[in-house]
Amino acid sequence: MTWFVLLLLSWLWAGSPLAQMWPNPGPGRAASGGGAGFTQLAADPFGGGNGGLGANWTTITSMGIPSVSSGGVIANQIGGADSASAYTTITWPNDQYAQVQVTTLASVNVGVGPVVRSVAGALTHYRATVKGPFGSTAVIRIEKWNAGTYASLTGNVTITLAANDVVRLTVTTSGANAVLTALVNGVSRATFTDTGATNGAVIASGQAGLCVFVDSGVLSDGVLDNWAGGSIP
Repeated sequence: MTWFVLLLLSWLWAGSPLAQMWPNPGPGRAASGGGAGFTQLAADPFGGGNGGLGANWTTITSMGIPSVSSGGVIANQIGGADSASAYTTITWPNDQYAQVQVTTLASVNVGVGPVVRSVAGALTHYRATVKGPFGSTAVIRIEKWNAGTYASLTGNVTITLAANDVVRLTVTTSGANAVLTALVNGVSRATFTDTGATNGAVIASGQAGLCVFVDSGVLSDGVLDNWAGGSIP
């Protein structure tokens, strides 16, 4: 009977949002729940008190500075430039993923998400953002900033989203192209292959990170937590 209980608990954990946040216990070990062979290289639970994200993070050029408030990450302004940062203290492989736990999305006017291939010193990166409110009318989309110019690559894809769901963006190289997949709790919700025909050249490399924005409302209307990123074989 004991082996059955352990098997059941293992199955429940593997399917939970928390298991998606930490696909493995640490760097250098294969991920479970996020796809075979995923390796987590960095993570941040933002538990160090209110203020800046810390020394591991660098604000993405021309973006606002995200900040920690009550254990989650919020934007630094309402309207204007989005807030976004890259995790810059490790060397990132070209094939990478980033993910965030979505804790608050109060309305359609706020969004949060992971960033991949952010180019140092430039407003150039891919990202996946989810916009609220929670429930069956939330949306997800894959986006591209290239030298300061924005494009939505997929348009809005309607999804069902709940508090503490995990949003992940993966990017892999296929020939001269970049293949992007946005997932919620490990399930693919949007995909796009960037051939360089949309919004300039394919982004070939860069750093993983995060973004959050509030177009109207209050800063606490959009909150993310428990960021993680890593490599894809």
